[in-house]
Amino acid sequence: MRWQDPGPVSCSDVIGYSDSSIMIHCYHQENGEHEYYFCKTTTKECIEVETSNTWIHKDRISLLHLPGVLAVMYRRLSFQDSGLYQCGQTGLWSRDLKLTVERDPCCSGSKTVTGYLGETVTISCSYPDQYEKDTKYFYQDVVTVISTKVTERDRFSISDNRGSRVLSVRISDVREDDGGVYYCGVWNGGGAVSYYSLYTEIQLQVTAPGSSIIIIITVCVSVVLLLIGGAALIFYRLRCRRTHVTGSTPSSRMETKDPGPTYTTVSFLKNPDSPTDAAVTVKYLIILCRPRWPREISGVIVTTVYIPLQADTDLALGILYKAVNRQEATHPEAAFIVDGNFNKANFWKFVTPLRDAYKALPRPLFGKSEHFSILLLPTFTQKLKQAPPTIREVHRWTDQSD
Repeated sequence: MRWQDPGPVSCSDVIGYSDSSIMIHCYHQENGEHEYYFCKTTTKECIEVETSNTWIHKDRISLLHLPGVLAVMYRRLSFQDSGLYQCGQTGLWSRDLKLTVERDPCCSGSKTVTGYLGETVTISCSYPDQYEKDTKYFYQDVVTVISTKVTERDRFSISDNRGSRVLSVRISDVREDDGGVYYCGVWNGGGAVSYYSLYTEIQLQVTAPGSSIIIIITVCVSVVLLLIGGAALIFYRLRCRRTHVTGSTPSSRMETKDPGPTYTTVSFLKNPDSPTDAAVTVKYLIILCRPRWPREISGVIVTTVYIPLQADTDLALGILYKAVNRQEATHPEAAFIVDGNFNKANFWKFVTPLRDAYKALPRPLFGKSEHFSILLLPTFTQKLKQAPPTIREVHRWTDQSD
């Protein structure tokens, strides 16, 4: 090893952010057989590499030597990492640098984003104010994928909203090999020591699209069943209370039998038109909720839909239309709610929506999914409230009347 004290030399400033990473490049023109190193001057802690084109890892630091440059990857920075460092080759050359670790609300370290095969995923990164006018880069591991100099490249596109200081990258037609570690960063170069400030790390997880709808349907079914169970329990208690107060004598009230709980019908219908799970055109789940007490509607039919991005939209909508139409023919007095992920399909080509029938109020996300829940409140006025009651007076005389 070889940390060495060459005496007074110029020192390059390197700025990183807490919980983020930096990639430092130490440039040189000398070549020799000695090992390359990166050391913290105050503690004399070093990492060394003897061969080229091979990463050497030690804790949070990785070292790679390429012709003319020594690359240093420093991950998950902390304030204790601030200080003086030296990179170089033993007995030949060295570069001194001062690392300053700062805190910024934008740089929150690592985050996880889920992408689905064949669909489009958007990755967003906030950046510090001082980088507003700089060129932003998007890396996979340590390889540049795209930058704001060229906003489109193959399946990748990038945009920079300088007003909100957010960098957005869209990946279309997500593939399995797109999964991995990505970085949003800025290049600071021009001297013997240059560096990438990798202020946000992204773990992109790629999964099959069907897994998301299974989670959504499971959550929807669980919520509906909980609501149905709660409503049935309340109605059961009201029926029991009303039954116990009915009768002319205490003995008759004691002899009244419990009528038992009132059940609500829930129907799970399988799509008969999908041939196999391997060639899915559309997935849907239909739930019929029947009110026990008299209402102006015979029930509420909720249809949750998922149409894959690569599906034939006309065929998928045709299948869905037939399924909903069968329910409308069977339950003409029911109210219908159709929701889900239609992707490119336009459901309104097949149905005429009843506009302004419900007022939609946003509610929290379903667990950790990207789908919001909504509360639908009917805006129509019941028939009993549409007009004031009519009072009629009827006189009847019996045969004994004078």
